[in-house]
Amino acid sequence: MRTSILHFFVTAAVLLLAGCGGEDAGGADDAGGGLGGTGGADASTITGSSSATAGGGAATSAAATSGGGTTTASAGAGGSEPSCTAPVVPEVSSLPPIAEPPDPFTFLDGTRMASAADWRCRRAELSQLIQHFQYGPYPPSPENVTGTLNGDRLTVKVEHGGKSISFDATVSLPNGSGPFPAFIVISSLMPGLTASAVNDKGIGYITIDPNGIAADAKPPRKGKFYDLYGSDSTTGALMAWGWATHRVIDALEKTPDARIDPTKIAVTGYSRYGKAALVAGAFDERVALTVPAGSGAGGVGSWRAAEGKSDVQTLSQINGEAPQWFGDGFGATFSGKTTTLPFDAHSIVALVAPRPIIVQEGKSDGWNNNRNGGPYQAIWAAREVFTALGIEDHIGWVTDDHSHGVMTTREANAILGFAEKFLLGKDVATEQWDESASPPTLSWSAP
Repeated sequence: MRTSILHFFVTAAVLLLAGCGGEDAGGADDAGGGLGGTGGADASTITGSSSATAGGGAATSAAATSGGGTTTASAGAGGSEPSCTAPVVPEVSSLPPIAEPPDPFTFLDGTRMASAADWRCRRAELSQLIQHFQYGPYPPSPENVTGTLNGDRLTVKVEHGGKSISFDATVSLPNGSGPFPAFIVISSLMPGLTASAVNDKGIGYITIDPNGIAADAKPPRKGKFYDLYGSDSTTGALMAWGWATHRVIDALEKTPDARIDPTKIAVTGYSRYGKAALVAGAFDERVALTVPAGSGAGGVGSWRAAEGKSDVQTLSQINGEAPQWFGDGFGATFSGKTTTLPFDAHSIVALVAPRPIIVQEGKSDGWNNNRNGGPYQAIWAAREVFTALGIEDHIGWVTDDHSHGVMTTREANAILGFAEKFLLGKDVATEQWDESASPPTLSWSAP
């Protein structure tokens, strides 16, 4: 099998079994497995990194040195899965412009996936690239996470490196004894997908306040994430917000009194928190269903599709508004040069595979690049990965004619259908695919 990646220092070896800006509405690993039960940044190996800067200031993990040797990570107990070889992350100056969405099936060394079995290592390579250039590095797994339940409030305590932080999550349960599947909702800003609608399906609804974790304000970076990992962390707020959902899962694993099944967790959010929901699903395989809603630029919106357009959110615009969402140097390095990115939003969506994802956007939502089809182009391209893995019903796209801050009943029902199938195990059809007039032109296809 062709193998490829992870640049992280090896802290554990584990066998793998199986973010919109602008006028934000209202203001301003494998399910059941994961990475040692503590989440993590890569599908095939381990977590943990030390941050550095490289390639025009974009964030990277310390083991991702350019020009230096090969790093491998053990497949873990039994060694039945081969390790993935860490690629050399290219310098920004060496990145060639690519007009179309980059081929997700081709490794950095130019070889192409021979079969679906190679996705494990290609996914790990993409994970590293996306951390390195866009979101900043996923931090080392915390040394200890505990949960304390008081009524409907779950207090999550995280300890690492002699420091500790805590934050609360609010839990709304359906009738019954449980344990229940649950949505973790990043922020209470969630139009259309209410606690009552989710509870009525027999699914829990957990909300967290992301802004205490990472302040939604321009650097210097502030918040509990940075209290734990250092104010000099190069990791952006979107990754920090996604990281917080992983710590909730950690706490749920240790708090059976919460009556939540931690192996059946969906993560969702809207607008900038929809971006974070995509990040949460992309970088922890315990997330069983990923639901980015209204996420647009920095989430599901294609950077390439937005470049040079008017009335949509480009990287240059979003970098001026909210550089805190991304890793250090991302906007400054790639504004006006998005065709040199070795990935695009479709690559981020593809990190979720083989787990399910459904994306919601508004057709008239200019903030989310939907006027020029940016999210649709990303979903269209990402679907090729799901098709190659034989799980096309694991990716859904739903959009109605509305602007930002809206989710229609039809859209909410499509999301709940995915939840019924993938969290409750019901026989529900999930071939949800709203066509659009703006699919991308692709010179590549699934192997």
